[in-house]
Amino acid sequence: MIDARRILNAVRELEFQTGEGVEYILKSFSETTPTFYYGLNSYHDFLFVMESRNPDLHVRKQTTSMLEFGFNLPCNISLRGESSKKIMHVLTCKSKIEDDLLAFIRLTTTFINGTESNDPYGLNNLFAALSKLFSEKNSVSESVLQGFFAELYTILIFNEYNLKLTPFWQKHDKLKFDFSINTSKKLEIKSTQNEERKHHFRHEQLVTDICDIVFASYLLRKDETGFSVMDAIESVRDIAYDDYPTILYIEKFIHGIPQENLASLKFDEEYTKQNLRFISAVDVDKVTSKEIGVTSIEYDSNLTRCPTIPINEIIMWIQAP
Repeated sequence: MIDARRILNAVRELEFQTGEGVEYILKSFSETTPTFYYGLNSYHDFLFVMESRNPDLHVRKQTTSMLEFGFNLPCNISLRGESSKKIMHVLTCKSKIEDDLLAFIRLTTTFINGTESNDPYGLNNLFAALSKLFSEKNSVSESVLQGFFAELYTILIFNEYNLKLTPFWQKHDKLKFDFSINTSKKLEIKSTQNEERKHHFRHEQLVTDICDIVFASYLLRKDETGFSVMDAIESVRDIAYDDYPTILYIEKFIHGIPQENLASLKFDEEYTKQNLRFISAVDVDKVTSKEIGVTSIEYDSNLTRCPTIPINEIIMWIQAP
């Protein structure tokens, strides 16, 4: 579990004293991996710092308006009140916006917990991902947030059965399906706030001659005391604490969206659970004609009377080779 706010507050409490030659004041937040730190420089910019495993390699530096990355920098640091000189990798976040700092902490911490930290190009990729994140601001409609909530909630539902869906979550725009179990099995998430189980489909999402496609169909109902989009995000973050691609995808999706929007959109959780249905694409009414030259067909289909599949069968379907 990543407690980004605790780390942020602890670093803010560091007292930077410009002693002779001291460039960075650092604090360790890991007992098991004491070779990475968070801290401040003399400008009070927020830092993520790792000790170099290859101190003889050449120094490299990269800079954007929001970030700086120094590879194999000779550093004069202060740690637990003691000054020393070390060869370090230093990733600097120059933003003073709290949401940016929290995203910076979540991504760097997940990077350390995941397998990416063992990649020799991992830190370069992390810098590139953060640079892109900070250069883009997302703005989405309520209906898109609703769909994101349904995807997150699906991850949480299956997590209750000890089945991790995040490796199958499609993290690129314009893909046909939300979860790709393998090349032939796809799980697509649909949601509506209407009482009728009518959803919008792209025609290729219903073509079953190549893929075995299942829909998770949600009926949602707003509730001021319900489970919010922010609640779903934080819950998935907790279970994906070492899953860097998943945390990066979430941070990219929500970057620029006001926190109050994520916290205020709430759904009745009991109603959500009771009205989740799994339905095979084979049983969904669809357009069957194959006119030559006709593409990009989209339409609504009502799933109310479609046969449903128990979740235990869906779990076996996902786990089967």
